[in-house]
Amino acid sequence: MKSKLEMKYKDLVELYNSLHDLYNSGKEISVRTNLKINKDIDEVQKNMGPYNKTRDGIIAKYSNGKGSVGENDENWEPCAKDINELGEENVNVEIEKINLSELEKIDLLLPTVHGLMKIIVEDEEGGDGNG
Repeated sequence: MKSKLEMKYKDLVELYNSLHDLYNSGKEISVRTNLKINKDIDEVQKNMGPYNKTRDGIIAKYSNGKGSVGENDENWEPCAKDINELGEENVNVEIEKINLSELEKIDLLLPTVHGLMKIIVEDEEGGDGNG
């Protein structure tokens, strides 16, 4: 079942990266959990569209035609400030929560787990972990 979540775009980016890490982990994941992950990736990608367009516009504004802004560029600080400000904006997403038991046999790196924290729920007592 989907849950509506309000989060900041920076957290959505982290969730997106963590979902992809989980998807590409090569670990055996149940069909049900795999379906949840794929639904969540689609939902996050859909909601990342406005963020990506705005971020690309910020980069174009400060890149002086180069297409990117590096730390040594004169416009690095204002560009980073604007992108960080964008990351603080709120976005609403509908996410399939994942039960902790669905992931407990999978070894994940700490940054991946951290990114997934907003969508992992502890199983209800007596639950079978099948979501």
